[in-house]
Amino acid sequence: MATPHDALFKRTFADPEHAAGELRYLLPTALAERMDFTRLQVEAGSYVDQALGERHSDLLYTVPLGEHEALVYLLFEHQSGVDPQMPFRLLRYMVRVWERWLRDHPTAEKLPLLIPMVLYHGAERWRVPEHFDALVALEPELAAEGLQFVPRFRYLLDDLSRFTLSELSRRSVSALTTLVLSLLRGGRTEPDLLDHLAALAEAWRAVLTAQDGRATVEGLMRYLLQVSNSATPEQVGALLGQAVDAQMKEVAMTIAEQLIEQGIKKGIEKGFEKGIEQGIEQGIEQEFKRGLEKQRRTIALQLRLRFGELTPATQAHIDEADEPELDRLAEAVLVAASVADLLNPPKA
Repeated sequence: MATPHDALFKRTFADPEHAAGELRYLLPTALAERMDFTRLQVEAGSYVDQALGERHSDLLYTVPLGEHEALVYLLFEHQSGVDPQMPFRLLRYMVRVWERWLRDHPTAEKLPLLIPMVLYHGAERWRVPEHFDALVALEPELAAEGLQFVPRFRYLLDDLSRFTLSELSRRSVSALTTLVLSLLRGGRTEPDLLDHLAALAEAWRAVLTAQDGRATVEGLMRYLLQVSNSATPEQVGALLGQAVDAQMKEVAMTIAEQLIEQGIKKGIEKGFEKGIEQGIEQGIEQEFKRGLEKQRRTIALQLRLRFGELTPATQAHIDEADEPELDRLAEAVLVAASVADLLNPPKA
């Protein structure tokens, strides 16, 4: 199942126009100047291990380079943590790419240039070496002899955590990538994200007036509402209603209702199960508490959408509810006739 991050990544960088901007930013100038980005193509398929599908997404591009063809492999790390084995994973994926290319070009005597890239948007800085040979355990005095037997390559890294939101806006080459990189960088953690997005009114209007613009804007809103711990549908709708279109407030509320109807509770449960797996290293108790807090926020959002602002007593009931009571509230909130009926169900 695609995550919100995966969907946003694919929506943006599977478009050759927006992909070309990211590639030009990351590639060495000498290579970028010899590439014909007007003939850039996105290849079908994925090379990511199935078990890592919820952590990594990928895209493969072909682009003319002088008289030859070059391959550019873009891997998107859409979890908040850093993968210490990234160079090794990239090597495996690169071999798979070349194997498929050779099947399609059985008479070829040489392989095409393949450039690996990583797009990362976690809160912490990327700490993994960008050269594969740094993963190999070898005493320094043996490096000269030993490294001749080790694959030697580096990958290009776009670490969004190194940039402020303003810096990302200045570097982007299109309105859509300006908004997408801002959302990826600050969607989960940046307290001033909504103010920053409000200042990008020109970018929002450019995206809205492009082909399939309304669907694209709705996709950006959906991502923000899914990943943010603080942005409410009212805030997002007001922001876009002011910057883009007065009808956007209504659209934001509709998206929020759709997310609820499609099973936010199931999403929380899945996230909680994943949290348990991660909790082996991070602490199960901490993940459990986070899951409950997210469930409380979801129930409060559902109640506001159906019945308006919550009274202090209702908010206190949600804040103090234990896991069984939260499960009961999540199931009953969509059918309860009133807040009173929800909080005081008839006894069996």
